[in-house]
Amino acid sequence: MKKNHFLLTLGLTALITNSMGQNSGNSQKIQLDQSLKANINDAFWSPKMEIWSTTTATDVLNKFEGQHLPLQERKANNVFENFDKIAAGKKGTGGHAGLPWFDGLIYESIRGIGDLIGQRPDPALQARLDAYIDRIYAAQKADPEGYINTYTDLMEPTHRWGDNGGMLRYQHDVYNAGMLIEAGVHYYKATGKTKLLEVATRFANYMSSLMGPVPKRNIVPAHSGPEEAVMKLYLLYKDNPALKKTIGIPVDEKAYFDLVKFWIENRGNHMGFPLWQTWGNDKAEKWIKDVKYNEGTVTSATRPTWGDYAQDSISVFKQKTIEGHAVRATLLATAITAVALENHDPQYIQTADQLWDNMVGRRMFVTGGVGAIAHDEKFGPDYFLPTDAYLETCAAVGAGFFSQRMNELTGDGKYMDEFERVLYNNVLTGVSLSGDKYTYQNPLNAHDHSRWEWHSCPCCPPMFLKMVSELPNYIYASSGDRLYVNMFIGSDANILLAKKTKVSISQKTNYPWEGKVTIQVDPEKQSAFSLSVRIPGWARGRENPYDLYRSDLAASYTISLNGNPVNAQLENGYATISRKWKKGDKVELELPVKPRLVTANKQVKDLRGMVTIASGPIVYSVEVADNENIDQLQIDTNTSLQLQHRKDLLNGVNVVTGKSAGGKTFTAIPYYAVGNREQKGYKVWIPVPQTSRIKVNGSRIENTVSPLLYGSNIEDVNHEIYGGFYDQRIFGESFEEPSTGVNYNDWQKYTGYWTAKDGAVEIIPGRNTHSDVEMNGNHKIGVEPDHSAKLIYQSRGFANGTVEAEMRFTGKGESAALLVRVANAGVGNDVFDGYEISLNRDGKRLMIGKHLQNFELLKEASVNFDPLVWNKLKVILNGSKITVSLNGQSVLSFTDERNPLPAGKIGLRTWRSAVEFRNVKIQEEGKTTLLKLVNAASDQISYNWDIIRSGNVKASFALDSTTAYNGKKSQVITFSAGIGKAGIANRSLNRWGIALHSGQVLQGRLYLKEAKSGGQATIALESADGSKTYAVKKITGIGTSWKKFPFSLTANANDPHARLTVYLNTPGKLWVDQVVLTGTGSEQFKGLPVRADIGNMLVAQGLTFLRYAGTMVNSPEYKFKNMIGDPDKRPPYRGHWNHYTTNGFGIEEFLQFCEATAITPSFAVNIYETPQDMADMVEYMNGDVSTLWGAKRAKNGHPKPYGVKYIEIGNEEVIFNGDNRKAYEDYVTRFNLLYQAMKQKDNSLSFIHAAWWRPESPNMEYVFRELNGKADYWDLHVGGDDPKAGLETDKQLTAMLRQFKQWDPQTTMKIAVFEENGSKHGIQRALGHATNLNAIRRHSESVLTSSPANALQPYLQNDNDWDQGQIFFTSDKVWGMPPFYSQKMQAENHLPLRVQVEADGLLDVTATRNEPGDTLALHVVNTGPELLSTLEIAGFENRSDDAEVYVLDGDLNARNTPQDPERYKTKYNRIIISGNTPKYAFPANSYTILKFSRRR
Repeated sequence: MKKNHFLLTLGLTALITNSMGQNSGNSQKIQLDQSLKANINDAFWSPKMEIWSTTTATDVLNKFEGQHLPLQERKANNVFENFDKIAAGKKGTGGHAGLPWFDGLIYESIRGIGDLIGQRPDPALQARLDAYIDRIYAAQKADPEGYINTYTDLMEPTHRWGDNGGMLRYQHDVYNAGMLIEAGVHYYKATGKTKLLEVATRFANYMSSLMGPVPKRNIVPAHSGPEEAVMKLYLLYKDNPALKKTIGIPVDEKAYFDLVKFWIENRGNHMGFPLWQTWGNDKAEKWIKDVKYNEGTVTSATRPTWGDYAQDSISVFKQKTIEGHAVRATLLATAITAVALENHDPQYIQTADQLWDNMVGRRMFVTGGVGAIAHDEKFGPDYFLPTDAYLETCAAVGAGFFSQRMNELTGDGKYMDEFERVLYNNVLTGVSLSGDKYTYQNPLNAHDHSRWEWHSCPCCPPMFLKMVSELPNYIYASSGDRLYVNMFIGSDANILLAKKTKVSISQKTNYPWEGKVTIQVDPEKQSAFSLSVRIPGWARGRENPYDLYRSDLAASYTISLNGNPVNAQLENGYATISRKWKKGDKVELELPVKPRLVTANKQVKDLRGMVTIASGPIVYSVEVADNENIDQLQIDTNTSLQLQHRKDLLNGVNVVTGKSAGGKTFTAIPYYAVGNREQKGYKVWIPVPQTSRIKVNGSRIENTVSPLLYGSNIEDVNHEIYGGFYDQRIFGESFEEPSTGVNYNDWQKYTGYWTAKDGAVEIIPGRNTHSDVEMNGNHKIGVEPDHSAKLIYQSRGFANGTVEAEMRFTGKGESAALLVRVANAGVGNDVFDGYEISLNRDGKRLMIGKHLQNFELLKEASVNFDPLVWNKLKVILNGSKITVSLNGQSVLSFTDERNPLPAGKIGLRTWRSAVEFRNVKIQEEGKTTLLKLVNAASDQISYNWDIIRSGNVKASFALDSTTAYNGKKSQVITFSAGIGKAGIANRSLNRWGIALHSGQVLQGRLYLKEAKSGGQATIALESADGSKTYAVKKITGIGTSWKKFPFSLTANANDPHARLTVYLNTPGKLWVDQVVLTGTGSEQFKGLPVRADIGNMLVAQGLTFLRYAGTMVNSPEYKFKNMIGDPDKRPPYRGHWNHYTTNGFGIEEFLQFCEATAITPSFAVNIYETPQDMADMVEYMNGDVSTLWGAKRAKNGHPKPYGVKYIEIGNEEVIFNGDNRKAYEDYVTRFNLLYQAMKQKDNSLSFIHAAWWRPESPNMEYVFRELNGKADYWDLHVGGDDPKAGLETDKQLTAMLRQFKQWDPQTTMKIAVFEENGSKHGIQRALGHATNLNAIRRHSESVLTSSPANALQPYLQNDNDWDQGQIFFTSDKVWGMPPFYSQKMQAENHLPLRVQVEADGLLDVTATRNEPGDTLALHVVNTGPELLSTLEIAGFENRSDDAEVYVLDGDLNARNTPQDPERYKTKYNRIIISGNTPKYAFPANSYTILKFSRRR
């Protein structure tokens, strides 16, 4: 077969980039003219190519046909049948197999396998591809314009190109088209066949006529790849004009080139919406589908942006860094480079240079992988290279293509160095040694590594095949009279150089296992030309061109010609020999493949103190299969690393052995080979024993340390106040919550506003789960993540049998599910264990998933149902086997052979969909039970209360909006007839129960009235099911007007899950309102309405400052005057975090708690309070009893002024407005109004302003100048989840204070760190807080306090992703999380003077001492492995050897539980630390305080 070469004849002068952002001047780059297809005959590569050409190629095609599935499921999952349906005229009929981009995966597979066939002919496999091509051809013929995208055609035919409310980013119309075109070009080159090329050309004609500058359509690929594909089509026809005559359809290659340039140059040209990063993916996608739905075709004026994710926020020529989805980004960069090869446009060249330099110099992993972040599969920021990074195989392939194209553009060897890195490591690991198992993610360190047989999104195998099938084209290249050797692979090729010089070239090598490479040059006749052999950077002592990585290997390579050493010129990474060559000339290259240790640049904080092992281009890994306890493994950097070839291991590999720090032998294998023996862990990056030096000068004082440093923040987020701190055991005290009709007696909701109608329950995400925040305008903010709301049946568990449910979708969305074997449920996307059987909203897919506080797709199937009618889902559970049917037809089955879940509860779940459920049934042992979902129409009860009805009582329940003691509603109980009880019950927050212990006295009050005077009712404490009564009290004398009835109840037993009931046992009509139940005596904190156990924990934490503020104050109804006086008459209000909340606990109760504990208080006020109300508030808080409002305070029981000092005006103001000058101006206006009113009342007050700090914004100077001299502090909120959070906080504080002084050298404005935020509460957050306090300690004279959020959190309550409580509680338990102990340690060891300290290594250290100078404390945070440190303590003479040690340590994710509440807490010890330079080993992931004293 005649070989077809892809020829590029170009020339170019450009700049060489030597380092990040620097150019070397006028050095000339050589553009490579040609990539030569070589014949590979190589000990390393040939066996692999054989496996990929046979096993992998066949496996991929078989699985796209569904052959790996049970027989009854294959047809519905045969992706190729999508084309048959289109060819048969079935557009719009549904039944699409696979995801929208599966067409593209098919085309990519054809491209890769076709190229392999071109190298290794396989008639049967080629015939199989030809048959697929026939089906694709027939499908395209069904459309007069040549359009083909099976998903859009079958599922959304009115949404072509994303029109009319479609979603191009999801549909992949352009991406699929591009992959089709690329396959057509490659298949023609590999086989000479034109059928697929004809399909490709027809589609290219359609797109080039449709897309482009006005008047054409503004459509750009939402997934890159089509750009380079169409470029290849252009070049094919440009370089083969005769082909245009034989293809049989019109060809306009210039139009193709123009289309490619339009796609690239028109990125960033859009309407600017949606705001993907600000709104989030869900809201942005909904906006496109809903808001754009009626706008017709996408035009230049209305095209939505695809955001950073798809490299579409700004023009690509303005992008200085590589951003977004890593596959998209690398394929776009490859296309930019491909165009630069053709048009030589400087802006294309500069853009490609910048993107590559940023990728390789700051964002590439040592294995060549890219894409650090799992969310959006995207690049992280510079130097963010964590060991658990995402690193998709497809992204590695994209990075390889980009590097190879850059080499082609410039002739610089550094690009092939990085191509080689990614090829031998992150690409090669993508397919198992057997050729039929794959990886999607490729983290560098993992606790388990399971290759998958097939994936729900199997994009990586086709991309892998595309890369490895191109390998013969990447070995050699040429430019003019120079021949390049780019890869060291046993091979041969023929080349025609300039002046028609014909040369044969071949290599023999055992690379990468050995470094010897023999190159034989055989010119047709003796000729003068140059041979340039790439010398890898690692062989020259340059692990990375920008020193992102370094190794201990010095430059060490030799090159000889015909047995004699030669001094070859080294230029641009190539050793060049220029001479007159003759047949048989041999060049021998010897590269140093001895093992080397590689370290990362010090700016990569995640890799400090770690090394990896490399040999040649191979990166190594220690795997559990060869090594015990790799989590504790540390490498002795002085060890002699040994290299040995093992033919018997992993198809033949070199292994590296050495000694650990503990003296044990370890074995490392190539990274590409991990996961081929067992599903266990491995590590690429391995810690090394660390040493450091801490130098302390106890006599040099740096600054004072404020005693107010140890703060916290409480607000009613996650119900930490109402339901927790506030000692009100009743949740739903004033019946403001409406009746939803849902049977919450038996079902527990995990977020969402569920309602009942006609026997069904409905959830509509976003309904009643948003808050209106008044903050320089009104903003609707989501406060409850109800997109994944769940209802879990509580009354019984379920193991084996049948579960049925009917569901129908009532609006747009994604999916909804029946849950089985549920356990450990909580609020959040995947916060439960169990199986999920879900239906897609599109009516085309059914899925089985598994949750273990995460999500794993187990199996899916194509179905066809109408989502807008009732559909019956039936699930049969039999041990580990799950069988699912839909509307009476069996759909799929799955056997969970890996850790099957044995039993649990039943649940219902939405996933971003409006959906209804009804007729939930379970069948066990032949008995069928219909689970009650809804209450009767006459059973209208406020949804935090349950109905009680016993015996044969006839009763009804209603909410009365015409009469209420407090608020707008009261509950009505009507007992009509019968014998028994009719009443209501409350089980406190989340229905977790009211905790009782025998002898406990609870007190309370409620307000009642009856239809007739003289009625009576009963109030009682009972078990959750009402079968036991623990205390009971008869209430008599109920009249027709509201009356307060105080009561006390003494429990006669222990029960952590009791309920309070109010009921009638004789006919009558009873109104109930404002029910309060609290503790007494020692169960209340110093007589305050505060849970004593929680209050005592706050005191035990050592808090010296407490802030009562947060977004709760931005609620329009948050008003001070509603928080004082009789708590039973304080109006309930619409809170921010809780739609229906109480004023029973407010600012005054907060101040009373602080007064009782001597904690300094601060609180925030709503900026839309009136100046008069704020003046009255100050008088109420601080005024003498002779004042009007001071007298009111005294009347309310507190004659003594509170002595408030710190008040914040607003909270996080302008955060929701963006960097908006008008919003900042509005805030300044409101601040001044309230400030003046309050300051006139009390000049001693200090004020904190809450304008959101944006360091790069010119609005900051405006705010500063307006409030300077008025506001004493600027509220700064910092992060706390990163263990090294203090490093960033230190930078922020330094820069912020510097700005203040630049704006006004005499300013007295300081900073209040009023929130430290995140979403973690384990050791990781404890370390983050410790490093933050180290940073704040350094600036303490300019920082008021540090108040980490949130002080409190109910267990399993995380309504809004602020999962960061320091103190957790249930109804009967309170315990500290690791951040609690981090704060407690610091508060208890406060010393007022910070002294000089220097520390090297990975430690974050501050040192403090007392005024007399006889006590010294070191605060040491170690965020890495165990670290031995030398202590040099000066200025603290006569130090005692006896030292106190406080240590908090553990795994980063470690946290305490109700079952083990003190597992991770501070450990105290006294030890001997003697000598002038003693050593101390700081544990891994630890915060340590070393406390020294002088000898007396």
